Amino acid sequence: MADSLSKVQYDVDLAKSVVFQLAPSQSRGTQPINIQFQFPPRVNSDNRGANWREVSMKAAEPIAIFADSTAREISLEWDYIVTGTDSGWTTSKIHQQIYTLRSYFGGVNEGGSIDKLIVKFKMWSIGGKDPLTFRLTNVSVKHSPTIVCPIPNSRPSDNTKVGIDYSKKKINTDLAYPLKTTVSVNMRSWTQKGGLGGVGSISGDSDSGAVGQSVSADDIKQAVSGLSNSPSLEWF
Repeated sequence: MADSLSKVQYDVDLAKSVVFQLAPSQSRGTQPINIQFQFPPRVNSDNRGANWREVSMKAAEPIAIFADSTAREISLEWDYIVTGTDSGWTTSKIHQQIYTLRSYFGGVNEGGSIDKLIVKFKMWSIGGKDPLTFRLTNVSVKHSPTIVCPIPNSRPSDNTKVGIDYSKKKINTDLAYPLKTTVSVNMRSWTQKGGLGGVGSISGDSDSGAVGQSVSADDIKQAVSGLSNSPSLEWF
């Protein structure tokens, strides 16, 4: 029993140590928004790539000329399971994690405007000792068919008590939520080029351009001009 409990605590500690921070919203000032994990997330893929230009040669293999490299792309997946108030993972708390992450793509979060889709990410020794800067490209949420409907003023421990007639208790449909939720996101490393306001300075990766190509700070300012109403880029 003690060994089983230690394994559970091991997972809890791993989950709590993962850093997945969204950019601050206007309503929250400079404070980043943290996504919480109930279980240790899974890295399904961690890829880098390169693009080559090939020139056909008569009676010989094509000549390959390196064009550029692609951004590091990570596919991350994790689960939530409703376990009740004793553990803290209620339907409301899980819903809040999903809402916060998905609304990031909609540009609305707690009254603020977000249009950067940038995250700070650190997961154990994957990527380095400091958080990496990534840009989200996709989020997918899948729910189980089983729905949990909380009963007001009840606790999970009540299930073990004899004599409680749950058929006479009214469920709270406003707080109903799927028993299990699986979230997956794809994200790509943020460029380090140009040195604009510290963008990418905490990242161990970069989006490399073509060989010999130079990207200036003015080029990046022009590219991100639409972000002028968002929180300062220095946060990244």
